[in-house]
Amino acid sequence: MKSQTYLIKVVKLDIANDLGWHELRNLQEIRNIIIHRRGRQGESREQQDVVQRLLKEYLEDLRLSPVRSHGLINTSEQELTITFRLCSHFLDEIDAFFRRLFKAAGFQEAPIEL
Repeated sequence: MKSQTYLIKVVKLDIANDLGWHELRNLQEIRNIIIHRRGRQGESREQQDVVQRLLKEYLEDLRLSPVRSHGLINTSEQELTITFRLCSHFLDEIDAFFRRLFKAAGFQEAPIEL
């Protein structure tokens, strides 16, 4: 992944060992499913394996739902459905990851002035 390589080479931080890196990779995979396949599971075995792994990992927050087209349900196609709770979880993970990243890079956390 380009961002990981950049951080290792430029900032000298190996983020692959960070606790939240796995979560961020999962978020990227979910994003790719939504953006590149319109939320569909995909046709290839590799795409389906990724979806099945994510479904197992986020058992209560991800599911496959039949696609509706022109008011009809197409049971042969399914799309990924994500809960707001999982979105909130990913926001927390992103925040915590960047706090750890900035601390490791030597930045001091300053209070926010409003």
